[in-house]
Amino acid sequence: IFIVPQFKQMFEEFGLELPIATQALIAVSDSLLWLCQGPGIWVVLFVGTIMIVLMFLASIGVGTPLTHRFTTTMPLVGPIWQWCGAAAFSRLLATLLDYGIPLPEALLLTRDGVRDPDVREIAALFARGVENGRSLSELILESNRLPATIRPFVAWGERTDKLPEALHAVTDMLLTRV
Repeated sequence: IFIVPQFKQMFEEFGLELPIATQALIAVSDSLLWLCQGPGIWVVLFVGTIMIVLMFLASIGVGTPLTHRFTTTMPLVGPIWQWCGAAAFSRLLATLLDYGIPLPEALLLTRDGVRDPDVREIAALFARGVENGRSLSELILESNRLPATIRPFVAWGERTDKLPEALHAVTDMLLTRV
């Protein structure tokens, strides 16, 4: 930001042909100057404000599944957001299954009990799929909207008739990540 522009001016005044590495360094410097001192700061502030507003709305359960999916794609906070939603899903589903509620009904109750609209949509899709005779692990694999690490636990739980225990393990794993 401070040194490279001085050299850039000197190189331009002498009309020197610069190597590609030096041209790249000057381009990075120009980009940083645009970002820090030029109009780029307003772009960063605008995008940052939008991200904060979306995260706030998502945290209070406002928004659509699409806005929540957008939130989960944000760097750093996106995966944490997704893990929190998946942990809430697996914890509530495990608790309902512990009390002997059939899986399709437990999925519908889970849909009603979580705040994340994307997870609510996923739970409804899973309930329809399970009612049609499909396995939960198969639906998780196809949906691609929950962390992939959940599927092996659920598949093991289905094979061994210990799905609630598997979901409790998933919850612990996800909360540890968070």
